[in-house]
Amino acid sequence: MSKRVAPEPAHRFLFELPYGPEEVDGESWLSGRGRMELRVPLQRDGLGVDAVLSFDWVRAYKYMVEPLCLPFQSQAYNKLVEVENSIWISELIRDRRERNVAHLDLSHFLIYIAEEGCYEFAAETWQYQEQSHGH
Repeated sequence: MSKRVAPEPAHRFLFELPYGPEEVDGESWLSGRGRMELRVPLQRDGLGVDAVLSFDWVRAYKYMVEPLCLPFQSQAYNKLVEVENSIWISELIRDRRERNVAHLDLSHFLIYIAEEGCYEFAAETWQYQEQSHGH
């Protein structure tokens, strides 16, 4: 009996991180609850800057270390993508309905950070900004 392999999920490109690996000045870190921020510390022209991807109305998130990332996840290398027809989002919405919780307009966002791994967010919106260290 052959095992049926599910097709890799399709994804839509949203944004490419505007920095190179030579600018990264430490490990990224994640903070927040309903609004989560993924921060990557950078050095630009001798100044410390954080590249910040923010996600609003986060209802779930996942992280996978780099060696365990799947091929479709690694295609999002330093790029934010939206996973289309996400099974994960479908499951979250189904579970939410079963518990009579109000539905949110969730999207499945995925980014693969070089030498770290994959971050996935079930959230409504996202934005990117750069902030000087200490602000």
